[in-house]
Amino acid sequence: MRKSISIDLRLTLFPSFTLALFEEREHNLWAKIVGYDKGSIIKLENGVIEYNCSDKVIDYWTGTWFKPAEYLNRVVDEYRALVERILEAYSRVSLSIDPFDKDLLIVPITLSRRTDYERNVLRWCLDIWRRAEDLEDILNINLNTISSSYQMKQLKTVVREFLEKAYPHLDEDPEILRTTLLSCRWIGPKVADAYLLFTGMDVSSSPIDIHLKRMNYRIFGIPYKYEPTKSICIKYWCSECPRNRACIRWLFTSSFRELAGWLQTISYLHDRLYCSRGLCLKCPLKDLCRESGRAVRSDSTSRKSKKSSCEGGKEEILQAM
Repeated sequence: MRKSISIDLRLTLFPSFTLALFEEREHNLWAKIVGYDKGSIIKLENGVIEYNCSDKVIDYWTGTWFKPAEYLNRVVDEYRALVERILEAYSRVSLSIDPFDKDLLIVPITLSRRTDYERNVLRWCLDIWRRAEDLEDILNINLNTISSSYQMKQLKTVVREFLEKAYPHLDEDPEILRTTLLSCRWIGPKVADAYLLFTGMDVSSSPIDIHLKRMNYRIFGIPYKYEPTKSICIKYWCSECPRNRACIRWLFTSSFRELAGWLQTISYLHDRLYCSRGLCLKCPLKDLCRESGRAVRSDSTSRKSKKSSCEGGKEEILQAM
């Protein structure tokens, strides 16, 4: 089957944990290598995708199911004009989720703690899926041959406790499930929130990572005192937490609602494309940023060095995937 899409598929997949269930066999051709509809192919050429799975599945994987502009009126008035600007800059980036692999997604999300997603997690997952068809298979393989990282050393514990505690309750209310996930060892608020977001259980769920905090400081400007912590989050639902009025997760979610998860992924993408590379002059949001220009040195040698090492912007980052 074929259909035209208006989104940028590479930029949509780039921040998504859905990507960890695929292998890019050639440029702009992805194959589903594990889980639901294994063997499905997505090929992109000149704004047209070819695929051999159902329309419903392809809509979720490619992000065509989610139309950010439709949720603009749900954003609180204080931030609506700001989000409208972000929508203009990232109008072709959507939210890729996988509600069909709620078991498998815990693997890349857990492995992503404090490491590079593109360079490490995608590679680790590819090795795992070559040896394991499901979560129970992971319990029976030697993960040390894949990586000696602490994330990999802890993976079997996470999988075992996820299967015992969370897996039987995946259809429950997201706040209940979040608490259940937090009862598993090595699963904290960031992992739990990413799980809710990329399984599609709660698109307002916003994992509070370094990229969102940087974007908040530079662009959103939400004042907060607390970040989510496991010891507090496991005791209270977010809506009932005594700290929520000063917690960035609650404030971010209540301000942006259904766009909170999308804005978190945009924060990751924007930080990778511009902020972390010092490309302030090319940034489409530079006039909104309190840090704009500070990362760019004035001397010509520095500018020339940055240009030669960072030329191409998006292309270089995407080629490193």
